Amino acid sequence: MMEKIGIVTDSTSNLSKEILEENEIESVSLYIHLKEEYKRDVDFVPEEFYSTLKKAVILPTTSQPSPMDFEKVYRELSKKYDVILSIHISAELSGTIRSANIAASMVGGDIRVIDSRSASYGLGFVVLDAVEMRKKGLTADEIVKELEVKVIPSIEIYFVVSDLMYLYKGGRIGRAKAVLGSAFRMKPILTLKDGIIDLFDKARGNSAALEKIFSLSLKSLRDRERKAMILHSNNEKYASLLRDKLKDEGIDVRITALDPVIGVHLGPGAYGVIID
Repeated sequence: MMEKIGIVTDSTSNLSKEILEENEIESVSLYIHLKEEYKRDVDFVPEEFYSTLKKAVILPTTSQPSPMDFEKVYRELSKKYDVILSIHISAELSGTIRSANIAASMVGGDIRVIDSRSASYGLGFVVLDAVEMRKKGLTADEIVKELEVKVIPSIEIYFVVSDLMYLYKGGRIGRAKAVLGSAFRMKPILTLKDGIIDLFDKARGNSAALEKIFSLSLKSLRDRERKAMILHSNNEKYASLLRDKLKDEGIDVRITALDPVIGVHLGPGAYGVIID
C-alpha cells in the first residue's frame, strides 16, 4: 500500500494560502515583533508592512515558531499520514529547524525535518517539488533523496538590497559583510550559498545591478524546464523591469511581494529572482 505523506513548511516559503490549500501543505508561521507586539508573520499584509518598515525608528525583530506550534500540527497530521516531511528555511538563517526537531522528538513517529538551505520562494520551490513527487507516488525515502541530491543544490537566488544595514542589524549578513562600507554606488549582488547570505558579484549602480541579475536569470531560464519567481519588498519598479526584460526574451516570470519575515532582514527596496 502506498505511503500517505504529509508535507509541512513555514511561512517564509512565500506560498500563498491558495497554493497551500490546493496542494494540501500545512504551514507553521514565524513571528514578527513590531511596536511592542508579537504577531504571526501570516497576519501582515506585505504592502502595508513595508510602508511601516520604511518609517520604523526601531527595527522589528523576528522569531521562529515554538516547538509547541509544530507539535500541534504534527499531532494532527499524524492521524492522517504515515510519514511527515517538514521542510523549512535554512538553519543558518533561523531557529525554525531547531523548533521542528524538538517537536518531532516530542510527537514521535516518522517525522523527517529537512533543511531547504534556502528561503522565501527558494524554500517554496523545494516544497512544491516535494508535492509533485508525492503526486507521482514516490516514497518518502525517494522524495528526501531527490530533494537533497538534486532539488536543493540546484536552487539559484540573486538579489539586491537598498541598504545592507538591515541585514547587518538583523545578524543575517553572513559572508556578505565584506561589502559593508564599500565604494559609494556599488551595489552588491547577493546570493544564498550553503544556506548563508554571500556576495555573488558587485555592480556600479542600480541599472548595472539589474542588468547582471537579468543576465544571470536569462542564462538559467533558457532551460525551459526551469521555473522562477521575481520577489520584492516594496520595489515593484525594478521587479517589473526585470520581468519585462525577461519577457522580451520570451520568458514569462511572475512577481510577488516578499514574505514580511524575510523583508525585515532585507529591508524595503530589495528585489531579486529565485530559480528552481
